[in-house]
Amino acid sequence: MSDDRIELTVKDRIILENQYRILKALFPEEAEWYEGLRIIVEMGYEMHYSDLNPSINESQLSEDICREVMDILDMYRALNDSFDNLEDKKEIEKEDLQFMGFDGNDGTGRLGYARFLILRQQRWTEVLDGRPGFDLNSHSRVNDMYHRMLDTLSNIGKKYNFTHDEIKRILDAQTHPEHRR
Repeated sequence: MSDDRIELTVKDRIILENQYRILKALFPEEAEWYEGLRIIVEMGYEMHYSDLNPSINESQLSEDICREVMDILDMYRALNDSFDNLEDKKEIEKEDLQFMGFDGNDGTGRLGYARFLILRQQRWTEVLDGRPGFDLNSHSRVNDMYHRMLDTLSNIGKKYNFTHDEIKRILDAQTHPEHRR
């Protein structure tokens, strides 16, 4: 058996059976569905426990990836705040500091987590400023670029109040070293 199988105690099964009875009564249009789930729980058909809530995503987003997404959002916040405080903004355009989002096709869950943080929890909402309808999907691979930027940020040794040159260094990391002139 797989390590990620669902295990239910007798107590869990009693609670779930009652829940499915309630849901069956509350949603008569889905009564057959809930009755089937109730039977799975009542009879203890372990093979079908995964049917109990198919909307639950079996894969989990690791704490490391969640932290990485937050670090990237923090970096963009710090870049923009630092830029706004600069007196000399030569060679840096505000558009260069826009968060590009995450690729919806990379399968890591970064896009979904960023949407959760920004759209649901209303954190880092400034990344949406000036871009109505921006759904945070970059439609391109950006993870390597973000890693280079975070590495540069780490080498700078601070996480905010960047100088003009430090902002340029972080932005220059967006371009892969093999493609720099």
